[in-house]
Amino acid sequence: MVNEYRKEKQALEGLEQAEAAKKRKDEQVCDWSNAEEVSLYRAEKRLAERELLLDSIVPTRVCPNCKRMIWLDSSWVVDKRLAVCKSCSSLSRRRGGEEEKERRGSIGLKASVRFEIDGWKVRSLRERVGVGANSFAQKMGYSRSYQWQLENNKVKSLSLELAEKFISVFEELGVEISDII
Repeated sequence: MVNEYRKEKQALEGLEQAEAAKKRKDEQVCDWSNAEEVSLYRAEKRLAERELLLDSIVPTRVCPNCKRMIWLDSSWVVDKRLAVCKSCSSLSRRRGGEEEKERRGSIGLKASVRFEIDGWKVRSLRERVGVGANSFAQKMGYSRSYQWQLENNKVKSLSLELAEKFISVFEELGVEISDII
């Protein structure tokens, strides 16, 4: 028991010594009173950390998406434990991301059902049951400004999910389904 305590204490002292040495080394690296030197030091440190991170994620520097070899560290986009080249990252953003690509299927089609909406009717039904625009928007789960857009016919159609939510909220408020549709 005493030996284990001593080992732990030595290990802790070793860590403290290493941390103190690192701090002394950092203090000697640049003139901390000179803002430009500090900025340059921190930038170099970030680049070194990024290079280490890239080495751990993609040691071969081959993009997992396009299979091209990318040597410049600045040509990579790193997100947590995933790294892709900037070309694939920008394509992914334009296409809606990998999840969107998988959802659309292999040929890039996306099934979508939309329902036309009459904003004036939504407003009159809402006012008929005596619910304010803010509270109705809150019940629906969107912002007051989106509610305004709906009621002023700036939004022309709704997704299936939002249409179902409309029906359920209006039924909850006591509106007959025949009045909604």
